[in-house]
Amino acid sequence: IQINKIATFPIGQADASARFQIPHNLYGRENEKAVLKNAYERAYNGSTEIVLVSGYPGIGKTMLINESLKSIEHMKGYCIMGKCDQLRHNIPYAPLAAAFGNLIKQLMTENQKELNKWKKRIMHALGRNGAVVTSIIPELEYIIGKQHPVDVLPPKEAENRFLMVFRDFIKVFVWKGHPLVLFLDDLHWMDPACVHLLKYLTFDANLHSLLFIGAFRDNEVDGDHPLMEMLIEMQKGQNGMRHISLMPLERGQVQELVAETLNTERKKVTPLSEMLYRKSGGNPFFLVQLLMLIHDEALLYFDKQ
Repeated sequence: IQINKIATFPIGQADASARFQIPHNLYGRENEKAVLKNAYERAYNGSTEIVLVSGYPGIGKTMLINESLKSIEHMKGYCIMGKCDQLRHNIPYAPLAAAFGNLIKQLMTENQKELNKWKKRIMHALGRNGAVVTSIIPELEYIIGKQHPVDVLPPKEAENRFLMVFRDFIKVFVWKGHPLVLFLDDLHWMDPACVHLLKYLTFDANLHSLLFIGAFRDNEVDGDHPLMEMLIEMQKGQNGMRHISLMPLERGQVQELVAETLNTERKKVTPLSEMLYRKSGGNPFFLVQLLMLIHDEALLYFDKQ
């Protein structure tokens, strides 16, 4: 007999959680994850890649992109995100300004020595045109300071200057082995000026090590939408461009989600998952809402006995 000693044993063998919690996992989507991962690998090796993800509301576009980026083991460089807003549709470049504003905030966490290096790189790239970028991304002044006003040019020349200066600004952050991942959500609400800038950056700017990912709703983009021009370019089959059209979950994937939520075997949830599949149409958002509803209504509960 040993006193004051407990032998090693596996814990929780008979535990059953009474807490109702829906897993935040991706079900299916393996092919789609592979497309995004492979696009990142190519950007890492120096190419410019474009991946557009489309689908109906609630189909899981944003979750697919976020989870795919998290799963990349050797993620290098910077990953930034902006979101197009229906209420800010008339503000030019708003989602890009938010994304690159977050990039500047990431740089601000570096030590002073590294921050000075970034300042020199940015100042060298922008020259006397720093105000062109700080007018869109005011956070940049935290690093390079207040900039002198630029010369006033005719509209077309001013536009060309802006495109080229913004291209040079992005080049500061990208090189082989150090890509920039730019994810813009809800492209169906993107302003026309932002679409024009993205088309230039992805098609004509000759950038390297850039991965642009965009998500939009199929049902919000018609023939007159500014985004259609970019989609038409993609349909021409240019290299470095992929379009993922996200489909609803399949029956087996719905069954897997329900079984993991209830911490039980898949065969035990077959009737429930079939009913949820029919009512949700395989839409992950609707499926989760239905599960929460039947739990809140006490139609689904934990049996303590």
